[in-house]
Amino acid sequence: MDNKPPVTQQPQQAAPVSQEPKVLTQQPVGTGVPPASSDSEPNNKLIWVVVGLVVLILAVGGGYLYMNRTPAPRIQTSPPETTQAKGTLEDELNEVNVESEGSDFTEVDKDLQSL
Repeated sequence: MDNKPPVTQQPQQAAPVSQEPKVLTQQPVGTGVPPASSDSEPNNKLIWVVVGLVVLILAVGGGYLYMNRTPAPRIQTSPPETTQAKGTLEDELNEVNVESEGSDFTEVDKDLQSL
């Protein structure tokens, strides 16, 4: 047998870690559009301010016109005056011939019978 001493493995030391963070930088891909700058934000805010002022002016103008409109003139209608006397209406009612009610359809009945 061998008289070699047993081999013990010593723990390996880890590679030293640097304390500085790594910063990854990406180069923009050739899109042709420059990255947005902070100069566009004031223009964007200016547009919204102008739109807000226009809406406010329209609302105030509409309210003014609504409050100061002239109402449509009201036409007063009076009930029709009755000039006929009560006796005249009764006379007309008595003149109506109720029995001759079916005589209006005699011609139509003849035409239907001929079909």
